Amino acid sequence: MIYLDNSATTYPKPLSVRRKMAQALEQFGANPGRGGFKMSLQTAQAVYDVRQKAARFFGAAGPECISFQPSCTQSLNIVIHSLKRGDHVLVTDLEHNAVLRPLKAMEAHGVSFTVVPVTPGDNDAAQSGGVIPIHAERDGIDYLCCAGHKGLYGPMGTGMLITKNGEKLESLIQGGTGTRALELDQPREMPEYLESGTQNVPGILALGAGMDFVRTNGEYMLREREMRHIRRVYEAFKNMPHVILYTAMPDTMYFVPVLGFNVRGMQSEEVGEVLAKRNIAVRCGLHCAPLVHRKMGTDGETPGGAVRVSPGAFTTDRDITELIRTVYSLRAESAARIVE
Repeated sequence: MIYLDNSATTYPKPLSVRRKMAQALEQFGANPGRGGFKMSLQTAQAVYDVRQKAARFFGAAGPECISFQPSCTQSLNIVIHSLKRGDHVLVTDLEHNAVLRPLKAMEAHGVSFTVVPVTPGDNDAAQSGGVIPIHAERDGIDYLCCAGHKGLYGPMGTGMLITKNGEKLESLIQGGTGTRALELDQPREMPEYLESGTQNVPGILALGAGMDFVRTNGEYMLREREMRHIRRVYEAFKNMPHVILYTAMPDTMYFVPVLGFNVRGMQSEEVGEVLAKRNIAVRCGLHCAPLVHRKMGTDGETPGGAVRVSPGAFTTDRDITELIRTVYSLRAESAARIVE
């Protein structure tokens, strides 16, 4: 399969990530922080090591600033549901529903928000974590919500909330933390405050291997290679009259390696079906980002969203050639649809 849906989740995962997950199931099977026996202590140390690694990777003040979460979405919900009555939030018109829906829900609690238009080149950490260097302290970031299964090449079901002042947040889930067990109030110490219940140890350790993979190959080198693929696709598509593009040529300074397009006269899902028959995996339709589709004019019945191409570390020049050939072959179908 030619996999070009890496902005949804990267695939395949590096061999080191898959091996680390298997090792975790075999050697780190005890609950961390819940037992005094050897395997539990070793598991706790292994999780802590990944916490330290993540703090270095994202320039956080220390490992206590790293809270492991099952997704970027849950991290965002923790931050947004910690807002107080009277708070006003500025968000961009490129936001995902993981931001917009919690904000909409918080309107009932006296929180308001304003949508600010930005250029298509601006970004978030769901897509840029592991692709663009981020330093939480240097960049003045209070809360960084990051997916673990995208640019960091970790498994699905992993994410992080990186905090400057985690104690000011409201934990969405309260329960066992392995600390202060006789107290009914949720312990406020970080990161346990935001990590009630048994952690996804195999996922966390595999996420650590994913960060090692990115560091070894270099964020800059990975991004440059993927952007080279995107620029090649863009150059080819801009010379195809039947293809619609929505941005200027992607610039490495402002873009991550993602490109949206459509074929004139065709539904985006129809294009996706053609590509799928050629064993090319892309994302098509509406991408859980309604403001983006309104901004780009892709929210109507036709094209019904957009086709999204996102290469990854394992994408080859041959993969891109096959994509370009297949989209070019749709020129006759497009012309027939427009005439109708």
